[in-house]
Amino acid sequence: MDEEKLKELELLRADKKQRDEEARDLAESQRKADSEEFQKSFEDLRKELPLLKQEILDIKGTRETKKTPEGLMAHALYDLHNKHEGNVTIENGLIVPKQLMENGRVVQTRVADPMLVGTDASGGYLVPDMTQGSIMEYAITYGQAFQVGMTQIPMGQNVLTMPAELTNPTWDWDISEGGSVTSSKATLAPITLTPYKGGAIVVLTPELIMGSYLPIGAYVNKKIGIARAYGTDGQVFVGSGSPFTGLFTTGITWGNTQEPSGISLENLDYEDFTKCRYGVDEAKLTGASWLMNRLIMERTRRITDDYGRPLLVEANADTPPTILGKPVKLIEQAPSTAVASTPIILLGNFSNSLIGNVQGSMRMRMLYEGTIDTTSLAQYDLVGIRVMDQMAYTNGLVLEYSAIQFAAA
Repeated sequence: MDEEKLKELELLRADKKQRDEEARDLAESQRKADSEEFQKSFEDLRKELPLLKQEILDIKGTRETKKTPEGLMAHALYDLHNKHEGNVTIENGLIVPKQLMENGRVVQTRVADPMLVGTDASGGYLVPDMTQGSIMEYAITYGQAFQVGMTQIPMGQNVLTMPAELTNPTWDWDISEGGSVTSSKATLAPITLTPYKGGAIVVLTPELIMGSYLPIGAYVNKKIGIARAYGTDGQVFVGSGSPFTGLFTTGITWGNTQEPSGISLENLDYEDFTKCRYGVDEAKLTGASWLMNRLIMERTRRITDDYGRPLLVEANADTPPTILGKPVKLIEQAPSTAVASTPIILLGNFSNSLIGNVQGSMRMRMLYEGTIDTTSLAQYDLVGIRVMDQMAYTNGLVLEYSAIQFAAA
């Protein structure tokens, strides 16, 4: 190969090397540009994602909110109202609103909060568990029957019978060598819890339900919870005999009964309280408290002993007011006047009385027609919200309690 061809080959190699380097530089420059553009697009998308997500939720109507009991009740009312108006259907046990279109765009298709759906003819819709818990919370907050320490027992809809101690066996330490052991046995008495049905109706306008939406859930929960609390107190402490016989009723045989000298609140004296306090085994009074109406307390505050010392010891810091070492609890629905053969003050550990809460029995139904308290719902465009529940109650081991009770007339 001559020198001329060698030079030409070197030039070709140099030219190719230069083109390769230019190509690499161009490719690297393009890669960097593409990478920067991709990164910028990614950052822009990341900023837009929350907005896109919220837009999707808004279209579907499933805006993410905290599922409070009030919210669940409100959604339940909203869904039931729409079912009556034909705006929703029931699919697989859930209330699902129909799609509403406007200019080809879905403007409403909210998925209902989970509810248990019952047969309409048999009572309607079961209240969501969280809402039921909220109603019970109000009942416990406002209901004194739940505050005096009565035992609450979860139960089904069947009658529940439990054995209760009546007498204990005896223990004999005086046994000689080879001697006989005195025989004895414990005796039991059955305690029966029979569930009964109760309920309440709250009447509202459709405008209030649809306009207030979330606040109406709290309103309905609270009103029904308070009504349930007062209704329970009326049965537990006084009772009508149908279905329950309450604690402050005639004819109960207490572990100890102290009768004042006359049928008047003015006949209450220091001795009545001491005989009531020490009339039963002290072991039975562990954790005990006094129950009485506030008007009975008004008389009690004026009672003194023979030395002029007040019967009632006032509350101090975290300690409640006490009588002879036991705390006092005022019961609004306990008897407030002197009535023959009727207890006005009770002392005991009231965990010996039992309240049976029937699990899963609370249910709610919307009423659009019919008459409530002589008012036609259809005529006045009202909506009734009916809540039903079941519970059981028994006074339990009343032999563990001591009572101040007026004598027969």
